[in-house]
Amino acid sequence: MAASLIETMTEDFEPGLYHDTYREALEAVVQAKVEGNDIVRPAGTEEPEPKNQPADLTEILRASVAAVKSERGQPAAKTAKPAAKPARARASKKASQDEASQEGASKPRARRKASA
Repeated sequence: MAASLIETMTEDFEPGLYHDTYREALEAVVQAKVEGNDIVRPAGTEEPEPKNQPADLTEILRASVAAVKSERGQPAAKTAKPAAKPARARASKKASQDEASQEGASKPRARRKASA
């Protein structure tokens, strides 16, 4: 069935039906340069400005997400990083862990099963 479908869709190739416009435009540019004429770039084909630094993909992603959310009417998420925890909170957490480890010191440790 697939072979018959391919056979019905194939045609003989006739190169005269096709026209290479790119080659003709390139030959025209080369000829103009040989003659010493100025080459003018067509409108709408500006070259992008070169970037000195590589793209920051995370910033691009954040901007994209913010644009989509603004289109939907949702507030965009903050792009700033969350603030670090205060030193006092870290110190109190460490102190509570130390107290727990001291309490655990008075309890006997669980024994491991011997491997056979």
